[in-house]
Amino acid sequence: MIRNNLSLLLTERNLKITKVSNDTNISRTTLTALNQNDNKMIQMETINTLCKYLKITHCEFFEYTPIDATYTFYLGEILTSQKALDCGTPFEIEAIGYINFTRYDTSIGSVEFNGRMIDRGPIGYITSDKYIYEYEVQLSPVSDLNKYFNELSIPFQTQLKEEFIAFVEKQLEKEDEKKNIDYSKSYKLTVKFE
Repeated sequence: MIRNNLSLLLTERNLKITKVSNDTNISRTTLTALNQNDNKMIQMETINTLCKYLKITHCEFFEYTPIDATYTFYLGEILTSQKALDCGTPFEIEAIGYINFTRYDTSIGSVEFNGRMIDRGPIGYITSDKYIYEYEVQLSPVSDLNKYFNELSIPFQTQLKEEFIAFVEKQLEKEDEKKNIDYSKSYKLTVKFE
């Protein structure tokens, strides 16, 4: 993985994106994407301008680790029996996720997350006959994350956690699209990393 350290560099120097944009003529949009490590590519001219402005080398601007991660998430078996549903127990489905780690494109292992998605039922109205349903998704690691996290800097750990949460949210949205859900859903996602 590679990431830039713009967020940390701006914080250390007590600089705001607006000021940097004004001083360097780099757009706020570009700087915001860089600050959040959301961009897929950076122009060399932008890197050069920022390095000169911050008085740093490109080595200080970027951080690299040979460890990469990919993610998997799916909903599994129904956990609530019909009898329990009839008694008012919330509908629950098994939720399973994985973070798969590679070093230099060679698999070094994965961490499994297990949990559940709980149907909390309607929480509000869109119209008189359409509701917003709330689903709570809870995931916790089954195995020790530290085996892999200890090799990563704190910013890389944070980035990896944010990417995994975003991936799970995206997969939940795809499930809704596949099923042609005609009502709105609200997800409360809780992922424990310890």
